[in-house]
Amino acid sequence: ALQEAEAGAGGDVDALLGKVGDLIAARLDDAKGAEVRDQGIFRAHAAHYEKEYLEDMKLLGVRVPDVLTRVTEFMPQIVKYIEKIIENGFAYEAQGSVYFDIREFSKTHGYRKLSWNAASVLAAMAEGEGALASNEGKKSEMDFALWKKSKGGEPSWESPWGGGRPGWHIECSVMASELLGDVLDVHGGGIDLCFPHHDNELAQAEAYYGHQQWVNYFLHSGHLYIGYQKMSKSLKNFFTIREVLKGGSEMKISEEESVTLPPYSARQMRLLFMMHQWDQPMYFSKDTLDVAVGKEKTFKDFFGMVKALARDDLESVANKVQAWGPDDVALNKRVEETQIAITAALTDNFNTPMALLKMQELVSAVNVYITAAGPDAKFLLINKAACYIGKIFKTLGIDDDCSAFPFVTSQGGGDDEEVLGATLDALCAFRDEVRKGARGKETPEWFTAKAAECRAGTLADLDAKVAGEGAA
Repeated sequence: ALQEAEAGAGGDVDALLGKVGDLIAARLDDAKGAEVRDQGIFRAHAAHYEKEYLEDMKLLGVRVPDVLTRVTEFMPQIVKYIEKIIENGFAYEAQGSVYFDIREFSKTHGYRKLSWNAASVLAAMAEGEGALASNEGKKSEMDFALWKKSKGGEPSWESPWGGGRPGWHIECSVMASELLGDVLDVHGGGIDLCFPHHDNELAQAEAYYGHQQWVNYFLHSGHLYIGYQKMSKSLKNFFTIREVLKGGSEMKISEEESVTLPPYSARQMRLLFMMHQWDQPMYFSKDTLDVAVGKEKTFKDFFGMVKALARDDLESVANKVQAWGPDDVALNKRVEETQIAITAALTDNFNTPMALLKMQELVSAVNVYITAAGPDAKFLLINKAACYIGKIFKTLGIDDDCSAFPFVTSQGGGDDEEVLGATLDALCAFRDEVRKGARGKETPEWFTAKAAECRAGTLADLDAKVAGEGAA
């Protein structure tokens, strides 16, 4: 593929770059990288992916942040932060770079608070410093860079120590301190950032402020596994959000076998996340995605049924006995037990899998109640259960609009909604007839006749209306 690219072979340029882009980038970096000095090139590159990220978050229904931070816009603050750490005696300059002094810091502070039992410490530290780190002049292998002397072709900013760029860890400490102050209540991130990144963030901030605790609580999310492997940049076994939403990507399910992913919706993606405990490994595969699709269908059917019942709720409430019987009391108790159980789950380390399970169980209980009660089912009680489930989904961001019942979205307005409503009315009327026939032990021929009446009556009229609109 690289030879084709060098020869200028025709074909799909994007597809070709997808195959050999990394190789071409490596060659260009080796040949021309040292000549790149225009900061605008780096900013334009970052802006491209920044825009994609914001678009992806919008597609998933994730709220925008209060502020967006860029390291390049905090350079003066970073330099001052490092100067203060040096002044406090916890960092030193060496050949144009600045390093954090772990031994000096450890005399008055605790280091590695989050990962005191981590294995392969030096390997993790080396990975955190990066392949471009020179490590020249370090007092100890454990010391890490606050400021790195830049080589040719690397981004560079002026500082008291010469041209260079910030170390990986100092960026976060400075930006968070600037916006949130000397103590953070909650700090999040992946479990792979626990050491050295978060431990070093803590050390830097505590060295700067002169106190013993910069963060009160850390929330570390679990690893993501793609198919049967842990997601890894080196393995290239990852999918972009837009690829999953669009469909068509190939996912390996074993060394020899792959499957093509169909399109998945943002709601299905969020349900998938809800199915997994946030701080445990998450397995992203076609099987787990399909489970999320099945759960979505369960709730979508449920809310669709409740919405159909809601179309004649006033008449239903006004013309039916509303005093509760034993079945009504039992369902109300089930709703209240579910509310207690979900509150307990969400206050127990955000246990969303348990909350989802309890909602599914309540849906099943309501469905059983409706089937058993028939026309005597109390809409107000059904509505109570549905509104509570809808409230939890809205709280967790799994909702596509501001309607009373989530998961039920009209694909059009006006006439489309009218046709949908009339169709639901016809099917509900047919369902009631079938229930009456079942109780009266009617013959199979009677049920066939009722189905024919439904098809030949209202449904036929609606079909004609839809066909006529399509022709128009």
